[in-house]
Amino acid sequence: MKKEGCVLISADVADAYLSYENTNVIVMYSDNSAYTLEAIVYMCQIPMNFHGKRIGEVYFVIMSGNRKYANSKINNKSFKQNCLGKGLFEKVIFVFNCLLDVIFQKPYMCIICGRELTYREVYICDSCQGNFQKVIDLVEIDGQDNIFIDKCRALYEFKGNVRNMVHDLKYKGKIDFAEVIAYLISKNINIDADLITWVPQSKGTYKNRGYNQSEEIAKYLSYFTGIKCEKLLIRIKETKTQVLLNGLDRWYNVCDAFATIKDLKGLKIVIVDDVVTTGATLNYCAKALKKSGADIVEGICFAKSC
Repeated sequence: MKKEGCVLISADVADAYLSYENTNVIVMYSDNSAYTLEAIVYMCQIPMNFHGKRIGEVYFVIMSGNRKYANSKINNKSFKQNCLGKGLFEKVIFVFNCLLDVIFQKPYMCIICGRELTYREVYICDSCQGNFQKVIDLVEIDGQDNIFIDKCRALYEFKGNVRNMVHDLKYKGKIDFAEVIAYLISKNINIDADLITWVPQSKGTYKNRGYNQSEEIAKYLSYFTGIKCEKLLIRIKETKTQVLLNGLDRWYNVCDAFATIKDLKGLKIVIVDDVVTTGATLNYCAKALKKSGADIVEGICFAKSC
């Protein structure tokens, strides 16, 4: 007879747990169970002593989206407190979902083609990633002013699926793509810095989009590299979007548009952005950072646009 541990069973065989003396039990219940909800609740009273056998704790989990159970005993405050203890119900749901994730692992699919990934592949299959065109040289900053940024690196050319990933992140709300982008950057570009920061958005863009894609990438990049990420820059003037502007207008548009919010004396800073074109935005961010004492400022971008 089993004496310890935990067993996961269906409510349809709930009477079977009587053989698990002193064993913790998780009972699953779904809409199509042979038992009524009330019958299962009755069977799962805690503590339970039946036929002289005392089992351990019984954790009751509803696997149901049916509205008719919304006000049932399982969701009733007194039931949660008397049968599960304060707060335990929510914890059990979390633990149970974790168990399902471990036991019934779903295959990971390529975010681009949908093919099942092998154990070596992460986020994107080798076939799709092989079509990404890497940027070989440092990004040349097409300066219409003094150059303040020390260097700028980008991982891929802004075309094909790389372009689609950026557009999905920026315009379609697929914020999870920031994690993928940061992962690819961290695996392909060696980053040496004291701090990571990002290019700040205009208030209008942030209000409309609800997030800053460069900030999201920067935070994930911090996670993958272990380099601290901080907000260092703010916009001190509103600017037009750079997308429809030509090279010269891009420089005028963001000229002296940024300021820093802390002293950065002697630090090496990496500025993260999704796409670099002329480098004007990164350059004026670097100007603000160096004005606050930064020693070296480097730009890191996912893609380079022609």
